[in-house]
Amino acid sequence: MSAERFPLLRRTLVLAAGQSAMTLVEFLAVILLVRFLAPEIWTVVALTLTVYLTAVGIGGLNIQEGIYFFYGKVDGPRRRGVVLQTAAMLATSGLIVGGLVLAARPWLGGVTDQAAPLLPWIALTVLLELPSTCTPQALVAAERPGWASVYGTAMSGLKVVCLSTPLLLGHGLMEAAQGLAAYAALRLCVSVYLLAKTMPPGPLRIDLRLAWEQLVYTAPLALSIGSTVLNRHADKWIVAALIPSAFGAYVFAGQEVPLVPVLGNAMGTILATRITHAFHSGDLTRARAYWLAATSRGALLVGPVTVGIILCAPEAIRLFLDPVYVVAILPFQIYSAILLHRIMAYGMILRAAGKPRTLWFASVFLLVMNVVFSIPLTYLLGLPGTALGTLLAYIINVVFFLYCVAQVMQSRLADVYPWRRYGLILCAATASAGTAWFVASLAPDLASQLGVKLIVYAVGYWLLARALGVARALPEVPDDAPSFSSDLGAPLNAAR
Repeated sequence: MSAERFPLLRRTLVLAAGQSAMTLVEFLAVILLVRFLAPEIWTVVALTLTVYLTAVGIGGLNIQEGIYFFYGKVDGPRRRGVVLQTAAMLATSGLIVGGLVLAARPWLGGVTDQAAPLLPWIALTVLLELPSTCTPQALVAAERPGWASVYGTAMSGLKVVCLSTPLLLGHGLMEAAQGLAAYAALRLCVSVYLLAKTMPPGPLRIDLRLAWEQLVYTAPLALSIGSTVLNRHADKWIVAALIPSAFGAYVFAGQEVPLVPVLGNAMGTILATRITHAFHSGDLTRARAYWLAATSRGALLVGPVTVGIILCAPEAIRLFLDPVYVVAILPFQIYSAILLHRIMAYGMILRAAGKPRTLWFASVFLLVMNVVFSIPLTYLLGLPGTALGTLLAYIINVVFFLYCVAQVMQSRLADVYPWRRYGLILCAATASAGTAWFVASLAPDLASQLGVKLIVYAVGYWLLARALGVARALPEVPDDAPSFSSDLGAPLNAAR
C-alpha cells in the first residue's frame, strides 16, 4: 500500500468551524446575559456556571481522551466496547462529582445565598452530561470529524437556549438551573443515538482487562485534567474569596474569545491518532514533522487575532456593556494575552508519546504557580493582579511544556517550535497595533475609534506580514505512513 498525504488543513477547518461556532454561541450568550441581567444577578449566574464547569471538567477526568489511544489499538468489533466502557467510567465519575457539588452548599452560601439552592440541579446536570462527553472523541476517532463538529455546535446551542431563555424571559434562577438539567438529558439521548449509528458493528460489552488498562492509562491524565480544570478556574475562585463583589466582572474578563484557541486544539485533535501511531512506531521524524506543520499554521492565525482582540477591547467593552464592567478591561486584555501560546494542543504530544505522568506534573506545577502568583498580586493590584498572576504562571508552564516536547522528540528546544516565524508574526502584529492605537486616538468618539483600530490594524498587519514573509515556506504536512490506515483497520479516505 502506498503512503497517502493526509488532508490536515481541510479536516482541521471542518472541525475548527464546528468548535468556533460552539464557542461563539457560548461567548455571545455570556455577552447577552452580561448586557441584559442586573450585575448582582449575573454574579450569581457566573458563580453557578463556574461550579458547573469546574464539576464537568474535573468529573471528565480526561477519560474521554483515552478513546484516541484505545480506539486505534483494538480491532473493529471491539471499538463499540471501548466507547461503552468510557461512558461507564464517566457516569461513575459523575456520581462522585455530583455528590461533591451538593457538599459545596455551605461554602457557596457564604459567598451568595442565592447560589446554594441551585446546586441539586447542577449536580443532576453533571450526572447526566458526563457520560456524553466522550461523543466528540468517539466520532473523530471513527473518522467523522464533520459529525463531531455538528454535534458540538448543536449541543452548545441547546445549552445556551435552555439556560438563557428562562432568564431573558424574566423567570428566576431556579428555572434556569432546571433548563440546564433538561439540556443535559437531551444531550445524553442524542449521544446514545449518534454512537449507536456510527460505531462499527460489534458486541456491546465491556472488556474488563481493557477497561483496567484504560483506567491505568487514564489515572495520570485524570490527575492532570483535575489540575488543569482547577487552573482554568483557580483565579476565579481566588476572586470569589477575596473580592466577591467583583466576581461577575472577572468571570466576564476571563472569557476566551471564540476562534483563537480553536485552531490549535482542532489540529491537535485531528493529528492525535497519527502522532500516537508515529511515536508507537518509533518514527520520531514523522511525529516532529506533524507537530511543526501544525504549530506553524496555528501561529499564523492565533498571533494576529489575539493582538487585535487586546487592541480593540477597551472601546468594545465601553460601547456594548454597562459602565460597571469597565473594571474588566485590563484583566480581559491580560487574560487574552494567555491565548498567544494556543497555537497547538501541547498536552496531546505528551499523551501521544505515552508520558501522561509528565502531563500531570506540568498541570500541578501550573496550579501551584497560579496560586502563588495570583493571591499576592490580587491583594496588591486587585482584578488586574489576578489576571497577571495567571499570565505569569502560563508563561513559565509553556516553557516547561516545550522542554518536555523536545525531550520526547529527542530534539533541541530551538527545533520544536516555530520561534522565528512566530516572532515575525508578533512583531508585525505589535507594530500594526501601535500604529492603529495612535491613529484611533485622533478619532472623536468610541465607535469611530473602534472602527479606525480595526481598519488600520488589519491593513497594517496584512502589509507587514507580506513584507516579512511570515507565511512563506511553511513546513509540509508529512505523508501518512503506509502502515497507518491498515493499523486503524479502515482506508484513509473512508471519511473525507
